[in-house]
Amino acid sequence: MITRDQAERIVAEKIGAPSNDPDRGWELEEFSAGWYVIEHAKEGRRGGAGHVIERESGRVMSFPSAIPPVRIIEEYDQVLQYGSPEDL
Repeated sequence: MITRDQAERIVAEKIGAPSNDPDRGWELEEFSAGWYVIEHAKEGRRGGAGHVIERESGRVMSFPSAIPPVRIIEEYDQVLQYGSPEDL
């Protein structure tokens, strides 16, 4: 099981920027399966893939933009089949 601090390190490494970066910043939304990564988009950029850091394993899962964040957070077990693991 990983902690929030460990999840933050994973995201910072994946994105290549700290959470407070003005152009590529991010934050984590904790939910039952782990943490949903909210990337702060540049102005004019449309939605992209959603990412989850799983609490149990630390695995990073990527979901297509067709799966809304609210579904990922509220129905993780049901949408997991649409995600794919990412290597860091």
